Amino acid sequence: MNQACIINDSDVKSKNLEIFLISSLTIILSLVGFIYYTIVGYSVVETLSGSLELTTPPIYMIPIFSILGIIFGELFFNYISKNDHNSWVILFVELIILVFLSYLRIAIIIPISGYSMILTYFLLKQIVSHKNKYKIRISIGFSILIITLYYKLLIWNDPITLIFGFLVGFFIFSAGFYYKKVFS
Repeated sequence: MNQACIINDSDVKSKNLEIFLISSLTIILSLVGFIYYTIVGYSVVETLSGSLELTTPPIYMIPIFSILGIIFGELFFNYISKNDHNSWVILFVELIILVFLSYLRIAIIIPISGYSMILTYFLLKQIVSHKNKYKIRISIGFSILIITLYYKLLIWNDPITLIFGFLVGFFIFSAGFYYKKVFS
């Protein structure tokens, strides 16, 4: 017996739109990050014990923009698709907090790693909220996490800001996850 596979055309278009938005924003933000650091220069490494006489390398600085591109892509897709109003509002608030704390960390040198904060939030979001559905995104996140761990632990000897970043990222994810579960 032959069984016909029924594919909903709107689901395919929706999935294609999601892939397009996320891919485009990932590429655009990565290029913007690269151009920005090429013009301005890479920042000095800041640790809990103070500034090191090292600049952050491109392999450390640029990849986080791909994670931000994925998050922005998810935000725009959730907004455009209008599936769940709470979903994009919560993601928007989480993104604002992540970007604000990352900037604040640089501006007044608070002891958190913006990278570990963003990566913790991102990986938890992909694994828990999306139920491990997007394996490529998770692989990208873990690849960038390995780079972050290498530099933070082995090169810069900065485990404290790394751990605080993990905790803050976990808290931001947990607050949004809890809010969505309780109020949706």
